[in-house]
Amino acid sequence: MLLKAYAKVNLVLKVLGKNDYNYHNLQMLNAKIDLYDQIDVKKNNKKNDLVKFRGLNQENIKDDLVLRCINIIKNYYNIDDCFDITITKQIPIGAGMGGGSCDVATIVKYLLRRYHIEEDLNQLIHLLKDQSADIPYCLTNKIAFVEGIGEKVSEIFVAIPDECILVNPHISISTKEVFEKVKNYSKPLTKDSLMKQIATKGYSIFNNDLEEAAFLLYPQLQEIKNNLSKIGHTVMSGSGSTMMVFGDDLASMYEQIKKIYPKYFIRKVKILKEKENGN
Repeated sequence: MLLKAYAKVNLVLKVLGKNDYNYHNLQMLNAKIDLYDQIDVKKNNKKNDLVKFRGLNQENIKDDLVLRCINIIKNYYNIDDCFDITITKQIPIGAGMGGGSCDVATIVKYLLRRYHIEEDLNQLIHLLKDQSADIPYCLTNKIAFVEGIGEKVSEIFVAIPDECILVNPHISISTKEVFEKVKNYSKPLTKDSLMKQIATKGYSIFNNDLEEAAFLLYPQLQEIKNNLSKIGHTVMSGSGSTMMVFGDDLASMYEQIKKIYPKYFIRKVKILKEKENGN
């Protein structure tokens, strides 16, 4: 079975402080885009699941997250079969686009369909939220307001751009290291206030509190953002290293960016709405 695991982006990311367990509390506006990993899942006759990676940076990827999450789901739902899973990477790794989490979410939802198990989103989030903060959102097919450490996901109805340009400098960033550098916290938003800001100011309010910490670790990202900001509104996704560029003439902007950074990963992508976004 061939599956598409769509990448996510953070249009807004605010860090509010730490909870009692020393994890950072966040508020995010998340969406999925039409950049995806392709996943081939086949039942095998072995006693173990096997995961292989192909494509972009496959030599730097570990299968731990995928195997851990598959085992959690199989144990909970009493699934005895094992699978050969081949993931062809098109989403850059360590790029702030939740590639590994989206792969996990797509495989998990496929297993539930295969064995005719009713999907209970709250139960899936409970089972998998400690494995990756992005998995709860990646299990959904909506533009969402995400809170807590990523486990509180609610649909939000906002008019956001149909497309943006991704720029990734082939730098893989450790999320843990970025959060360790965070010193400043934001005041919390409400969903209603975020909706009103977007309604009046559009993509100009898109921002990311993790940029300051990521730029301390990787100063070249600050330079990249400065250059891209001369072309369009630029914001980093997640803990980096991907920049998203928004504007009114993306075709022209894309050509400008390609001339400045001919060796970077650059894609003009569509921001998916729910009906386009099924796994």
